[in-house]
Amino acid sequence: MSPATSSEQKTAACMALAQKRGELDRTPGTPAGDMAESMSEEQLVELCGSKVVR
Repeated sequence: MSPATSSEQKTAACMALAQKRGELDRTPGTPAGDMAESMSEEQLVELCGSKVVR
């Protein structure tokens, strides 16, 4: 998994992680909702914790 390329991507990954863990309501059709559906928790942890690389 490559690092986040924008702060928006990192934010979406962190929101997706919270959705996957049940801390936020799922929102299908949004970037975070789509990431929560398609990525594993481990992938989201890695992306959420990475530095933004441009």
